[in-house]
Amino acid sequence: MFDPPTIERIGRCNDGGPGDLSPIARICALGTDCADCGIRDFCYHCPEACKERNEQVPNEACMESMWNDGVCDAECQNSACDFNDCSVTQIIERCMEVQAASGIDYTSNRGLSTEIVLRVYNPSLYIDENINTEVYALNIEFQLTWADPLLFSSPCHEVLPALLTTREGRSNPNRDAFWVPDIAVPQERDRDRAQRLRDVSAVSLAGLPDADGNLLTDLARGHARSTAHRPMDLLQSFNYVRFPFDKQRFEMDIEVLGANISCTSIASQLEAAQLLPPTSSWYRDGSISAAHPRQNGQTALDTCHITIPLSRFSSVYICQSLIPLIIIVLGALLVLQLNPLVPAMANGRYSVLIFAMVLVSLGSGSDLGIGNPTYLIWVDFLKLGQFALLLMAIFENVIVQRLIAHQCTERALRVDRMARNVIPFCIYPIFIGSMVLVGYEHDVAAIVVFFGGCTAVFCLATMAAFSGEWREARARRKFAKKIGPIDLGKEENAHLLEEAFELYDADASGRIDTVEMRRAMQALFPWLSRKERVRVLECATENGLEVDAFVHVVQEQFAKHRRDSQKCVSKSPSMLPTESTLQMSCSSHGGASGEESPPREAKPYVSMDAVEVEVMDATIEVGR
Repeated sequence: MFDPPTIERIGRCNDGGPGDLSPIARICALGTDCADCGIRDFCYHCPEACKERNEQVPNEACMESMWNDGVCDAECQNSACDFNDCSVTQIIERCMEVQAASGIDYTSNRGLSTEIVLRVYNPSLYIDENINTEVYALNIEFQLTWADPLLFSSPCHEVLPALLTTREGRSNPNRDAFWVPDIAVPQERDRDRAQRLRDVSAVSLAGLPDADGNLLTDLARGHARSTAHRPMDLLQSFNYVRFPFDKQRFEMDIEVLGANISCTSIASQLEAAQLLPPTSSWYRDGSISAAHPRQNGQTALDTCHITIPLSRFSSVYICQSLIPLIIIVLGALLVLQLNPLVPAMANGRYSVLIFAMVLVSLGSGSDLGIGNPTYLIWVDFLKLGQFALLLMAIFENVIVQRLIAHQCTERALRVDRMARNVIPFCIYPIFIGSMVLVGYEHDVAAIVVFFGGCTAVFCLATMAAFSGEWREARARRKFAKKIGPIDLGKEENAHLLEEAFELYDADASGRIDTVEMRRAMQALFPWLSRKERVRVLECATENGLEVDAFVHVVQEQFAKHRRDSQKCVSKSPSMLPTESTLQMSCSSHGGASGEESPPREAKPYVSMDAVEVEVMDATIEVGR
């Protein structure tokens, strides 16, 4: 008979079938009992759990002949027997069948606290011209650690690292049978690509080697960890209305579906991370905020809404583009300082202003590095305002030239004097200051500065114009009263004529033209006859009279008037040759009756109507 091994014989009746350890198995007929051929042994080199299982289900026992025979026997293909001689694929196939037959839902254990560790590197921010949208590209590594008792109770728990670890390009339907937390970012650009990359992760369980055979020693008992690396392209909806002073909010949602995550921990990790490239035109403007959003009236504990405030480095653009543009427009407005009475300078005004408008137009087509926004931005409003000011300057020049053409030189110069100071030195700085306030989001202050400043400038300019006109008129009346009884023909009174020259040289050009001469004669010498006025005006050529010529002409006219007056006195003995005689008009020079006519009281000579001016101009032309 067959000698049993020294250990206790536990097994099934030897039926003479394959795997029979008995030397007489070959003589035992198939189906014989233990009395004939002894028993077949259950495995006694296998783990205790396998031995216990053999006793519980003897009909499916893992026999000693099957143990380490190099074949994945169905009886030994279970977790109790460590899936002896089975490959990972065979183990997974078998354990998934057992798990499905158990009826236990291993995905039901959701809402577990999950620890997240993030590492961000190689970030970049750029404009995608195809979709005209800002794209934030980055690479992110994350570790998710959680404790799930269901994982360790699964028939497949020993092969879970291999079962749950997936590679790119490979599908893993078995992963859907378990709850494994994973990060999702809704702002990802390519959702299909994101879904493929989401399957690229390695899962490790405490006490078990991972898919690469490495054993993680920092995992606490009963914990699992999922590790993944994922490149992301996150779309951002930036608003560039205030470019280059714009401030943006970079936003992203980190979702770990079914988990309970800590937003505070995520925010603290992102604070320490380099979220922007070193060459970026942006910088982080404040702390990162992270909070659970509310969805359908409830707090979503599995989602963190991340907000990162950003501001643009605007100094480079301001120095390279804005300041030169502002200086160009200011320089163009400064041409209003040129004398509008000189034709060459008046034409130069038009040329410079139009050239500045061309430069502003060319600058509006430069690439700002923000794509092609479909709305107006701060730079556009700045250039529109500069266009408006340049047009205002051109329009002012047109008005001044029209006034000069209608021989309203003094009024034209008064308008020009106000405009040359108000536009470049008041309105333009106020406009630039208000635009800067708009750029820094102080809209109310910008409105107050612009409209309040323009209103104040208009009121002050109007008051200055009227007060200046009133002071000039008062000075002229005072001067006329002063020289009333004085014989300006004498050499010692030449300084008074020089003072009169300064009063009536309205454009301060150093020359008195025909219009200014006519106004001076009308106010200072009303007793001159029309013929005498024409004679004086003939001396004022197109270029006008300088001060010396003016003094000479007036003194010569006074001398002639004195001689004519003396002739009148000799014909009328009743009239004494007093100082008042020099201020009377002879009947032969104006048709007067010889009565006294005080300089400021004689109404016929206080002003000259349009008909008289035309007659005088026609007389001058004929005389020339």
